[in-house]
This record gives sequence, structure tokens and C-alpha cells, in this order.
Amino acid sequence: MRIAAALLLIAGTILATLGGAKLPTAQWYLAGAGLGVLALGVVLWHFATARAATAVTDAGPKTPAKRAILDALDRAEAELANLHEKRSELTLPTVVDRLTELEASPLTTLNEELPAYMAGAAADHYASVLAAEASAQRHVHRAWSAAADGHAQETWASIETAYADLSRTRALLQQ
Repeated sequence: MRIAAALLLIAGTILATLGGAKLPTAQWYLAGAGLGVLALGVVLWHFATARAATAVTDAGPKTPAKRAILDALDRAEAELANLHEKRSELTLPTVVDRLTELEASPLTTLNEELPAYMAGAAADHYASVLAAEASAQRHVHRAWSAAADGHAQETWASIETAYADLSRTRALLQQ
């Protein structure tokens, strides 16, 4: 539908320009027809954009992709919260193993499902959601690396930041 709207915008602009450019005797009927086609193109473009945005926001929790994304967020947040709560009991090699499992399942699901699910969203919303999710991924990787290198303080700080980023991802996704 956006292609048809773009073609109408182009054709309307050309017709209006040709009709008005024949000075001193402009062909107002051609200019008017061009403006009409241009207006139709604007309306069609607006309709197509609104329809794409509605398709994304109206896809409620019944949508399998959204359900998979929310489940992955739930599991990832729960695992990070569990790691944080039990940090005094866990060894860093255990944290490395658990972060490896986290990357293998819920975070992989987010990587696979989120971009396709957000494809019809407005560009700024798409960018916000994916930036928050990417930041969470980076902090999980940073926590894994710090734990593997034996840096406990950096491990826990990165886990806290990853949890906050996943929460922000969820909030942005539900807007």
C-alpha cells in the first residue's frame, strides 16, 4: 500500500508541476488534478502507516510472537534476579554457567523474535525497544566476561544493569 501511495505522491507532484509551470497561461485544470492526486497519495500514505502501526500495537498477548518475547523476558529477568539474590552463595564459575544458559535460551529467543515482531512499528519505537534489548545483551555478556575473569564487583554491577535494561525493554514493548 505504501508503494501505491508513493506512486500517487510522485504522479501528483509531476502533474501539479507541469500544470502550473506553463506560464503565463498555466493549465489550472492539470495543476488541480495533480494536487488532487497528491492529496490522495498523502491520505493513502497516512492510512498505510497507521495500519502498520495498529497491526503492531493491536497484536495483544495472544500473538504467539509476543507471547514468546514476553516469556523470554520473564525467564531472563527471573534468572538475573535469582543470580542477584543468591550472589553471596554463588561462585563465579557457577555464574558463568548460568549466564551461558541464559544466553542459550531466553536471550536467543529475544534475538530471533523481537526484530520481526517490531518490524511494522514506528522507527523511533523500534529503535528504542531494540536498543534497550541490545544493552541488556551487552551487559549479560559483560557480566559473563567479568565472572570468567574473576571480577566479582563488575559481574554483579553488570547483572543489575542487564536486569534494568530488560525491564526497560518490557516497558517500551508494552507502550
